[in-house]
Amino acid sequence: MDKIVKKILVAEGDRSIRTVISRALSRAGHHVRSTSSSSELWKWISEGQGEVAIVDATLTTKNGTDLVSQINHSRPKLPIIVLSTNRILSEVTDEQRNVFKYLSKPFDLDELIGLIRNLTNSKNVKPNQNTKDSKGVIDKFPLLGNSPAMQEIYRSLARLTNSDLTVIISGESGTGRELLAKALHDYSQRRNSLFVSVKLESIPSELIAKEIFGHEQGVLADKVTSQGKLHLAENGTLFLDEISNLPLEEQARMLKLLRENTYNPIGGKTPIQSNVRIITATKKNLRSLVAQGLFREDLFYRLNVVPLRLPPLRERVEDIPILLQHFVDLFHTSKVSPGPFSPEAISRLKAYNWPGNIRELKNFVQRVCTLYTDEVITDNIIKASLLDTYENQKEISEDGLAQTIDRHLEKYFTAHKNTLPASGLYERILREIERPLISRTLAATRGNQIKAAEILGINRNTLRAKIRKLDVPIARGSR
Repeated sequence: MDKIVKKILVAEGDRSIRTVISRALSRAGHHVRSTSSSSELWKWISEGQGEVAIVDATLTTKNGTDLVSQINHSRPKLPIIVLSTNRILSEVTDEQRNVFKYLSKPFDLDELIGLIRNLTNSKNVKPNQNTKDSKGVIDKFPLLGNSPAMQEIYRSLARLTNSDLTVIISGESGTGRELLAKALHDYSQRRNSLFVSVKLESIPSELIAKEIFGHEQGVLADKVTSQGKLHLAENGTLFLDEISNLPLEEQARMLKLLRENTYNPIGGKTPIQSNVRIITATKKNLRSLVAQGLFREDLFYRLNVVPLRLPPLRERVEDIPILLQHFVDLFHTSKVSPGPFSPEAISRLKAYNWPGNIRELKNFVQRVCTLYTDEVITDNIIKASLLDTYENQKEISEDGLAQTIDRHLEKYFTAHKNTLPASGLYERILREIERPLISRTLAATRGNQIKAAEILGINRNTLRAKIRKLDVPIARGSR
C-alpha cells in the first residue's frame, strides 16, 4: 500500500523526546524533520513542507502567540498532534483548536505510531475522529475559547498544576473568575478536598470576619462556636471573590494567615494551624486602592504572587461562536430547540460591547433560544433583542442615588437572613456614603479643603475632622 504521509515535522523542546520520536518514526518508514525551534518549524510550514506536524504544546511564536493556532490559520488541513506536558492542555478540547490529537507526556510511543499509521492508511481522516467525545470534555473543562488570550490562560493553568502558589484573578464581572479559580483547584494536588467560595461583595462588612475565620462561643451574641470557611476549606482551596471588599481590620488577619499559616477565630486566644490554598479575585485595581490607603500594601504583595487576568468578552470576540454553540447545546431541551445563528447574526454579536461579558451572553442566548425556537436566528432578531437589552440597562443606569442605596440595603438585610444587623447601622451607612463623597470632592478640588468644604456646605474644621475620622486620602495635583 502506498503511504500517503511522506514527511513528518517534529517540533519538541526536549531533546531526548525529540530523538525518540524521530528514530521511531524513521524506523516505521517515514521521513522525519525535527527541531526544537518554533521559528524553524514555522519556516517549514510556510514553505508547504510536511504532511503531519507533531508539536510541543509549550512552543510559541516570536511574538508570544500560540503556535498551534497560527499553524491552523495558515494550513487548516494539516493534521497536528500536540504533545502536552500537562493534562489540562489535553482537556481543552481537540475540536476547539482543530488538532488531530492531544497526547499527554509521558505518552505511549505505540499510540503515536498508531495515529500516524491511521493517517497513512486513509486520505479522509478528519481532525478529532480519534479523540474522545468532545462534548464530554467540555463538560469536564469549564473554560471555553481558542483566542490567544485564552490560550495564555490555559498555559498558565498548566504551569500552576504542581504548584501551591497564591493566585489573584483580575477581571470584570461575568468573565468567569470563579470558574478559573475552580479549575486551578480541580487541576491541583488539593482536588480531593473542598473548594470553598466566599463572595465578599454580598456579605455585610461586619460579618466578613465571622464568615471567614469563625468565632468562639459567646462572641457576636451567638451562644455556640461557629467554624468559618477556613475550617471548611482545610487541605483544600479557599476562594475569596472581590477581595477588595475585605475590611482593613480583617486584612491584618488575612496577612497573618498568609505569613504564618495560622489564624485566630474571633474571640479565640489559641492560634489554629491552617493548610489552605488562597485564591482571590477582584474587578477593581488593587494597586490603586493601595495608593489610596484602602488596601494594605504588604497584603497586596502576598496575594499577588501569581496574577492572572481574564479578558473581557469584547477582547476575545473570536470565541463568541464557540460560546454560542455551547450555550445553545446547554439550553436545548425537548421544548426548546433553537435554530442556528446566521453569519450576519454572529457578526452583530461580535460587534456588541457585552458589558456583562460571558454571563450576559449566556442569559441573552437563553432568552433568544426560548423565544425563537425551530427557526434561524437572524440579524434582525439579534438587533431587536440587543435593543431590548440596551433599554433595560439604560433604565437601570438612570436610577437615582436613592434607588441605588435602596437596592444595596435590600441586599444587606437579605444577607442577614433570619437575624438582624448589629447595632450602629445608621452610623455605618453614613460612613459608607460620607467617605466616597468627601474623597470625590477633594479629588475634584485637587485637595483644596477650603473649596471642598464650600462645595459640601460644611465648615473647614468639620471637614478636617471627617477626613481624620474616615481616613480619607487627600488627592493633590492636576485632574
